[in-house]
Amino acid sequence: HAAAPFAAGMKLSEEAQREESRSLYDQALSAYVARDFAAADRYLQALQALTGGRSLPSLLLSAYLARDRGQPLSEIRLLQQAIELYEGDAHVPLRLLATAWSLLGAALSYLGESAMASAAFRKAARLEPNRDQKLVECSNAIFTANAVETLTAVEMQGIYREYRELLVDVSPWPRRWYDHRRLRIGYLSGDFGLHPVAYFAYALLRYFQPEIFQVYCYAVNQHEDLLTERLKRLPVIWRDTRTKDWEEAAAAVRADEIDILVDLSGHTAGNCLPVFAYQPAAVQLSGIGYMNSTGLSNVDGFLSDVYCAPKAADPFFTEPLLRLPQTHLCYTRPHAFPEVVDKPPSKRSGYVTFGCFNNFSKVTDGMLSLWQKILERTPGARLLLKHKIFDSEEGRAYADGRLRQAGLDRSRVEYRGFSADYLAEYNDIDVALDTAPYTGGLTTCEALYMGVPVVSLTGRRHGARFGYSLLHNVGVGDLAAATPEAYVETAAALAAAPETLTGLRRVLRPMMARSPLMDGRGYARAVEEMYQRVYAACRGRAEGKRRGRRG
Repeated sequence: HAAAPFAAGMKLSEEAQREESRSLYDQALSAYVARDFAAADRYLQALQALTGGRSLPSLLLSAYLARDRGQPLSEIRLLQQAIELYEGDAHVPLRLLATAWSLLGAALSYLGESAMASAAFRKAARLEPNRDQKLVECSNAIFTANAVETLTAVEMQGIYREYRELLVDVSPWPRRWYDHRRLRIGYLSGDFGLHPVAYFAYALLRYFQPEIFQVYCYAVNQHEDLLTERLKRLPVIWRDTRTKDWEEAAAAVRADEIDILVDLSGHTAGNCLPVFAYQPAAVQLSGIGYMNSTGLSNVDGFLSDVYCAPKAADPFFTEPLLRLPQTHLCYTRPHAFPEVVDKPPSKRSGYVTFGCFNNFSKVTDGMLSLWQKILERTPGARLLLKHKIFDSEEGRAYADGRLRQAGLDRSRVEYRGFSADYLAEYNDIDVALDTAPYTGGLTTCEALYMGVPVVSLTGRRHGARFGYSLLHNVGVGDLAAATPEAYVETAAALAAAPETLTGLRRVLRPMMARSPLMDGRGYARAVEEMYQRVYAACRGRAEGKRRGRRG
């Protein structure tokens, strides 16, 4: 019905055109929400015909449609068109332009264009009028920057400053020191469910010493699932916090007189870092769910280990690194795993298969270049890449272009898209190739537990050393390469040693099960000892300052 006036040769008045535009947009939006993409397309086409293609809301909705259809290149073109048409237009609401930049950042990150993505998110943060959303966009910029190969500490500290400036109007509450019989530990996250955070935090909730510690979980805007219900049955005090008001969330922590508040999310999606700006707990720490600094000035430490942190100070961090003697992560299997096939796939196929199940956004041009060299050194070998980007034609086409640019022979590379039973597909890989500088965490644990050796490149940044830490804790530290050349050599040497591959496939799962990486009780004790030391040190410093002021 929308195109009827034009068919009749009628000309709409300006007011009537605005009304018709609003109606078409509302119908397109309703169709999009109902997942009726074909109807949404029809309404949007009519709207664009009516407005001559100049409608920012319709361009944004078209970009959402492209995103949900798995068309990242089309989405980027639409967003670039929107920005080119409307940037600098004083009549356009800033929140819509900020949305365009934010969507562009997400689409670029999805494709692995992390430097451009981080810049787009920073632009969104500057344009966005709402402070809470500004914080989200700045967190996005920080998170995506971790995958930028050329990122410097000075550049990262600059983005941290931008984040802190968004919280400059928050006055931290004075630290309160309590004398509880048991030290109260609070864990803050929105990821207490089927999420890597819960897999790595489970040991701290399951094996803490109740005679010494009282544990609180602040589940902020939590989407509950079967694992959430399992966690709620543990001997912890559970707080469901349903709010977007960070001061209100901080007040809930303050009311519980928490001694140590631990952030489990860093700058990941749905994080609660603004709570820490209010200083609701005596001591504030971060770790487990994120590989890098919070960027805040009132966080007292970041949970790390001797492998990830050669020193307690790091130029990429604003807080000291708390170095555990073994692993700073403890992996708990959330569900049963498939059995490991005894023989590596090369025994069945006659050629070696390298593979990477890491998020494609972590696959830099530098990694593709190293993978090309590995295949060059290993005649007949194949490379298997798995990620949801390969579910769409545009995603595959984009990846093809990047592989071609890196000199990779596309005929030797297999793409696989999303699948719920992906763990069984590790039985199709001889050697897993980790990414750098943003390494795998959960993917590395899953590969090792499926009997697949992982070759990792050890970087200079904290997060770029996760593979080094995981491999050393399992007992296969020689698979962590110190240089790009060693990375290629290690992968090629494994491919040329079929008996080694067979042996590793049989022993990696039991090795991992016996390692510090899966020793939940031992890990909990190590972390608890660290908590006690940090708490005593922070309290001692506070009391020393107080005595100094009196003097």
